[in-house]
Amino acid sequence: MKVSVITIHRVMNYGTVLQAFATQELIKNLGYEVEIIDYITEVRNLKKIFLWYPESLRHSKFKKVMYILSRMPANLLKHITFSRFINRNYILTNRKYYTISDLEENPPMSDVYLVGSDQVWNSRYNQMVDRGFFLDFGDTNIKRISFASSFGVSDLDDAEFAQTKKLLSKFDAISVREDTGVKIINDMGYDAELVLDPTLMLNSEKWSSYIKDKKIKGRYVLLFIIYNEDNDATRYARRIADALGIKVIQLYWKPIKRPGVDKIAIYKSPFEFLRYIRDAEYIVTNSFHGTAFSLDFNKQFITVARSEFNSRLKSILRLCGLESRYITEKFDVNEALSMIDYSSVNIILENERQRSLIYLEQAIFE
Repeated sequence: MKVSVITIHRVMNYGTVLQAFATQELIKNLGYEVEIIDYITEVRNLKKIFLWYPESLRHSKFKKVMYILSRMPANLLKHITFSRFINRNYILTNRKYYTISDLEENPPMSDVYLVGSDQVWNSRYNQMVDRGFFLDFGDTNIKRISFASSFGVSDLDDAEFAQTKKLLSKFDAISVREDTGVKIINDMGYDAELVLDPTLMLNSEKWSSYIKDKKIKGRYVLLFIIYNEDNDATRYARRIADALGIKVIQLYWKPIKRPGVDKIAIYKSPFEFLRYIRDAEYIVTNSFHGTAFSLDFNKQFITVARSEFNSRLKSILRLCGLESRYITEKFDVNEALSMIDYSSVNIILENERQRSLIYLEQAIFE
C-alpha cells in the first residue's frame, strides 16, 4: 500500500523539515510505501523567500533593496543547508507541484492521501485556504486522512469555517495536534482525534540515532527563537545562564553575536540542531518544535510566548501538565530553575505515542 503525504516541507525551518521527515519515517516503519508530494506553493517558492521584506518598508525602494541584500547571505546558506537535508533524507515525488491545478491535472497515484502535520490549515500562514492541503485533488475513491494537522489558531471566521467544513467532508479520518483544532472540527459536526506531532512520536533514542556528531563540550543554555520574536527570551536565557554559571549559545543564521549571548551556532543542519538540543543543560525557546524536542530529550526549558499562533504551544504543555513553563510576561528565574519531573511526563508521552501510532495505522489500513 502506498501513502502520499502532503505537508509543508520546503520551508527553511528546523521544525518544519523534521516534522515532514518524522511523518515519512513513521509511515515507513509501519511497513507502507511512502512518498512526500513535492508541493511548493507560491508563498514558499525561492523567489518569494529571497525577495521578502517587511510591510513597513513597502514605500521605500532603497530600504527594500538594502533589506533584501542584507538577508541574502543567510538565505543562501539556509537554502543550501536545508536543500541538502531534503535531498538526502526525503522520499519525494518525481514531479514538482506548484498550484492546486497542477495537483488536479496530474495527481499522484496512490492508495492513501495523507495531509499533515504542521500548520497546513493555517490560512494566514498559507495566505489562503490552500485546497492542496485539504486533499482536494485526485480520484474520489482514494482514502483521505489528516494526521496531526494544525490550524495554528483557536477559531476561524465564518467564511473560512464554512469553506473548511466543505473541504473536510471528503475525509475518511481527521486528526489534529491541538485541542483547539479538535473543537473547531467538532463544531463542524465531524469527529477529530487529538494526536501527537510526529516529532514527538519518535523518542530521544530514535532521534539520537540520526545524530552522528559527538557530544558538544561544555555546559550551556540553548537559545532558539524563531521569526526574530525575542519577547525578552534572550534576557531570560541570560538570567538562567548566570544563575547556573554557564554560557548562552544561540542557534542563528547571521554571524552576529547579539547582546546577552556568549556564542552563536550558525549554519547548522537539522540533525546538528538536534545535537544542540540533546546536549543543552537548559533551553529557552519560542518555537513549538523547540518545545517538542525539549520534551523528547527530557530537557529543562521554558517556552516564551510569541505574538501569535500560540495555541499549539499551550496545547502540548497542557497535555504534559507543564503550563508553568509557558512564559507570557511574568518571569521568575527561581521558578524557571525548578526541575521538571519527567517521570510523569514520559508516561504521558509514551501513552500518547502508542495511541497516536495505533490511530495512524488504523486510519491508513482500515
